[in-house]
Amino acid sequence: MSVTSLESQVRSYEQKITTAESQIRKCERNYESLRTFKGVVERSQEDFSSVNRKKQGILAEVDAVKKDSLTAQRYSAGMSKVLSGIGSKIVAIAYAGFLYLIKNKLNSYVNAVSSYENQIANYNRNITNLNKQIETEKAEELAKAEGGQA
Repeated sequence: MSVTSLESQVRSYEQKITTAESQIRKCERNYESLRTFKGVVERSQEDFSSVNRKKQGILAEVDAVKKDSLTAQRYSAGMSKVLSGIGSKIVAIAYAGFLYLIKNKLNSYVNAVSSYENQIANYNRNITNLNKQIETEKAEELAKAEGGQA
């Protein structure tokens, strides 16, 4: 194989390395952005749970006086359904599901970075092998040139 062809292959692998490094940076930016968003979702989930617990505490206070008030009884019954009913359970499940999806996407970014790093290592090995071939080809050409002059 000619030196020019081998050098062309080296440049091709160098371009592939540049592309893979760019993809790694993109994955890292996306990972950090999503990790920050995950923190926001977790805080929102905590806030929802905290507010729900506080409202349940207030409801317990209403329960203490509801025997004397029809309004308190109706309020207590309605709020019990709201605070511990299907709506709040759906919200809790939605948060859990959403956080699960975020975790999976974060893992996909980690896996992608690892894959790109493996590709870069392979490209570097190929470049090393090609450079050895280039050296051999150049040495052979030099030997031929020197042999032809003698």
